[in-house]
Amino acid sequence: MASPSLRNVCVIFGLTCSFSVLHWVIPEVSASNLPQCMPASFLNGTCLADWSEYTSINTSSASECCAECFAAEDKCVGWTFNVGQVPPCHLRPYSSANPNFKKECTSGIFHQRVPPPPPPPKPAPPNAKNVLFIVVDDLRPNLNVAYDHTFMHTPNLDKLAEEGLVFRNAYCQYAYCAPSRNSFMSGRRPIQTKVYSFTDHFREIGPTWTSFPGLFKDNGYFTSGAGKTFHPGLPPNYDGARSWSNLSTYPYVNQYLNGDHCKPDGDGPGYSTWGRWCMRDGTKFQFGDDLTANNTILHMKAAVTAKTPFFVACGFHRPHLPWSVPKPFFDLYGNPENIAPPLHPQTPVGMPPIAWHAVPGPGFPTQWNVSLPTNSTQANRLAYYAAVSFMDSQVGRVLDTVDALGVKEDTIVAFVADHGWQLGEHNMYGKMTVFEMAVRVPFIIRDPTHPGTHGRHTAVFAELVDLMPTLAELAGVPLPTNETVPLGGTSLAKVFKTLTPGSDPLPMDFVKPYTLSQHARCWKDTHGAKCGTTMSTGSGSMTSLEDPQPHDLHNMCDCHFVPASDLDFMGLSIRVPRWRYTEWHPWNKTALAPVWGTMTGVELYSHDNDAGTSFDDYENQNVAGDTANKDIVASLAKELRNAFPY
Repeated sequence: MASPSLRNVCVIFGLTCSFSVLHWVIPEVSASNLPQCMPASFLNGTCLADWSEYTSINTSSASECCAECFAAEDKCVGWTFNVGQVPPCHLRPYSSANPNFKKECTSGIFHQRVPPPPPPPKPAPPNAKNVLFIVVDDLRPNLNVAYDHTFMHTPNLDKLAEEGLVFRNAYCQYAYCAPSRNSFMSGRRPIQTKVYSFTDHFREIGPTWTSFPGLFKDNGYFTSGAGKTFHPGLPPNYDGARSWSNLSTYPYVNQYLNGDHCKPDGDGPGYSTWGRWCMRDGTKFQFGDDLTANNTILHMKAAVTAKTPFFVACGFHRPHLPWSVPKPFFDLYGNPENIAPPLHPQTPVGMPPIAWHAVPGPGFPTQWNVSLPTNSTQANRLAYYAAVSFMDSQVGRVLDTVDALGVKEDTIVAFVADHGWQLGEHNMYGKMTVFEMAVRVPFIIRDPTHPGTHGRHTAVFAELVDLMPTLAELAGVPLPTNETVPLGGTSLAKVFKTLTPGSDPLPMDFVKPYTLSQHARCWKDTHGAKCGTTMSTGSGSMTSLEDPQPHDLHNMCDCHFVPASDLDFMGLSIRVPRWRYTEWHPWNKTALAPVWGTMTGVELYSHDNDAGTSFDDYENQNVAGDTANKDIVASLAKELRNAFPY
């Protein structure tokens, strides 16, 4: 093989290697001249966490496996050699460079490839405002006062809405946990982070980027996190010291406890296999969100005692599946037959098949154009609502502590979700689409210094990527300069500065003319498993370049552990005041960009008179093909391509 100095540039992965369609080939690097690949440097009897891997290859020894990782340069941080597996050599990216002690492995970590430590913090700005940032998993805007869903029991978030500003047209950039959180926690869009699944993270290409909490840490704040803020492992250790203060005293804690799972223990009802929902006895079980609230409260108390401005991030899991919460929260909603089902449980008329999302497993065995029975949908909705109310109770504990500590007038509170959730609308459950219910999120900010916003809602467009510049400006913290990649969002602070008591409402495009969201589709998923079927050869079927068998576009994979270099399609969506316009394109795996010249699907949905509260009235018919909309499609197509500068 060629020597390392003569390696060809592998544009697919952006590193030095050569590439084969059948397997990955890295030029040979001798272990004999690498001190890191001597047995004395190995972690014997240790596996690295198997959350994801860069690749797995055949080698005959641990030393050779180590050398292959070294040759892969920055794409490989750690390696594991397991003689009991085929292939035995597993190369890990940052996201898996964490020891997970098992006796059958030999491993190693290249510590020099870990991102550099952060610079020392500057003094806090004068009169700096505290920031309490609450992010919730899988929450659509199903709230009472904030979004006019009066059947919901959310008293604590109702109070927050009555004291803050509700953005009723707020959107995530990617309706999937890890890509969304890598986006707003870094302040960059997915096109900048290159994170589209559970494989990559932003530190791989932005090792020195200033993160959302890191910005406040660098400006003299005490920063701490609890629960799910960054996605677990992406980046590693919840971004460690680059984002959080004093981790030795206030370690980052995010745990599931025994109440968070639905098991066949007689405490039901629910499903016993990968349970979707269950009623739990709150006197017998503990919940991870209890622990998250406890740690959030502890950290705020510590900061107030130390008289230090704080940025405390609190990430609640519920209403993420499983909907396992104490029974009293189910009781709030009565019998399932009293729960309203969706008005449009069918797939949208004229929707391209690739836009649809199927959910396997118990609870939501969705099928193309076959809606769930109404009673199943009602039971699922009741369980989701119960989980929302449980989360609301935890939010109340945290907000009550802000009051009790006497810092309410000095603390900005922001409440958002990482993405929305579909509950039977359009015959879909879950996230993982670019429909309104998947990408629209609750977005509430309470700023005590702007009374003109208190108890109001606004139609102004907002995006999760706007959080970092918005909260920085409201708190009086300067944005970072000389970043290698600029922030992707826009500060919404001028909304707060413009609204005064009794002032007129602001238009949707007051800050920005549109919002952007996207989502990938793949023929294969985790560990190469195929999705879709090989039965359809008619409309909506396509042949993958990697597999000559036809697959159904309406039953594709969610790309869970597929790296950016191996996606198959990308959906790109732009939301303007009157329309949502979406294009689906094949993915160029070398350029990591859409193949603009080829269209797999196009969608146009009217949002005339959409007040941001209805889950049923919009996106029920794709009108992209209507002759009357030809000019609108052409205009939005041009705007979309300018907005996604791949």
